[in-house]
Amino acid sequence: MSNQQIAEQMMTIYNNTHRLFNIDNNQQTILDHQLWNVLHEYFNKSILSSNDTTFHSLYEEIQSIFNTNNISSKKFSQVKNQPGIYTLFTASQYSANTELPVRSIEPAYKQSFDEVVRTYMEEVNKISRNMGRFLEYKKTLYGYYKYEPRFGINYILDLYLIYRKYMGKRMSVPVRKRVYVVQRFRPLYFRELSSSYSSAILSPFGAGSSNSISPVMTNSYRTIMLSNSSVPIHMIVPVSGRLPTLKRLLTNFDRVVMCSNDSDLLNVHLYIILMETAEDSGERMSTISNYITNFLKKYKISRIHLIEVKNGNFTRGYARSYGASRFNETDLLFFIDLDMVFTRDLFPRIRHHTIFNKQVYFPIIFSQYDPQYWESSKMLSNFTSFHIRNDIGYWRQYGFGMLGIYKADLGQIGSWNVEISGWGKEDVEIYDKLVQSPTLNVFRTIDNSLMHIFHTKQCSLTLRDDQMTMCKGTKSITLGSQHILVRHVQKMIELNKI
Repeated sequence: MSNQQIAEQMMTIYNNTHRLFNIDNNQQTILDHQLWNVLHEYFNKSILSSNDTTFHSLYEEIQSIFNTNNISSKKFSQVKNQPGIYTLFTASQYSANTELPVRSIEPAYKQSFDEVVRTYMEEVNKISRNMGRFLEYKKTLYGYYKYEPRFGINYILDLYLIYRKYMGKRMSVPVRKRVYVVQRFRPLYFRELSSSYSSAILSPFGAGSSNSISPVMTNSYRTIMLSNSSVPIHMIVPVSGRLPTLKRLLTNFDRVVMCSNDSDLLNVHLYIILMETAEDSGERMSTISNYITNFLKKYKISRIHLIEVKNGNFTRGYARSYGASRFNETDLLFFIDLDMVFTRDLFPRIRHHTIFNKQVYFPIIFSQYDPQYWESSKMLSNFTSFHIRNDIGYWRQYGFGMLGIYKADLGQIGSWNVEISGWGKEDVEIYDKLVQSPTLNVFRTIDNSLMHIFHTKQCSLTLRDDQMTMCKGTKSITLGSQHILVRHVQKMIELNKI
């Protein structure tokens, strides 16, 4: 092997060693010093004595790499050594890193906690049993964890244990033990794909083939996409009064669906379940019905359908249940609220995430804050822009009003509660039923194609206690972000208004 090849390999060794063992400031300083001394000594003895300018340039390149890595490693160490924020958990978990300060423990973390405790107890008792004693695990009183991307998860656990001694004088004593554990990531695993599978994946990106799909994938891929795009979607929206809001929904549906010639939108239908309003607002059923009829006159074939329900005062659960009863068992239904706007990206997601007899789709929607705190009147009317920012709104993780489900699956869990009147609760009940279903999986994820437009909420005094609590909670959350509200209060203080 030539000196040049040796030098190049040493450069590679240095770079890889620097990358793999960059642990902390002190260890890195020692490591850099040792590596550089070895390289420096080698070049002084073997390479610099040569007149070949290539070796000199390699030496200069290595020195440049060393200086660059030394600077970057110091910057990285400064960031890495800053104190991280631990998440506290008991029966729930409390975090400063999320929008939800208190939430239930995710199943993945719960499984991780249990595995850490089990492994720890096994290791401790391997030694203890030989000495005639062992520790019995009872429960975790509380704990902390912090995710370290480069290493794993750090745990601090406060365990309630029973110390049992069975050699000599027998005794059992309850004890608390503070445990520090690091759950490291597993080693990297890889497998080599067969040439036929690789070519099937890579062929669309090959030379001279920008759009082609390999024959290995063509049939199944096209079949899936074609079958998905042809599934009709029946959107069901209960309506009672609120004509201006209905106009916005119809305009949105007209722009996204009716004015499009895309094949995947031809089977999207909107069903308006119209009920009488209990409020004396002048927006009677006849007024709204006449508006919808006039709106549809410009179309020869319309995908907007009006269903009038003459059944006394409005209840959303009854309206949804009545609307669903009009369809066949194999029809795909999507329940949507009147205050929503959407883009065309919504419909492929409904089709993909809703699976007959297997899965239902509960999208997490983006909900606007009160616009008076964040935007001008000009921007308020521009609902098509779909601004998603922290100061404009939030992801409504505890909202379950939007639902994609097949009619047969809805019938399995008992449909909607038609007895609930007033604001909310019927969507929470249907979510609970679906979560408890032994056959249906609930698919829940953020969907940026749906937005809930802000409107003022009136919590009627006739609401049940649980409904009133939910209504007031939603009303306070949708007022504005903490940052915006603090800024607003500070401004009012400066103006001597408070």
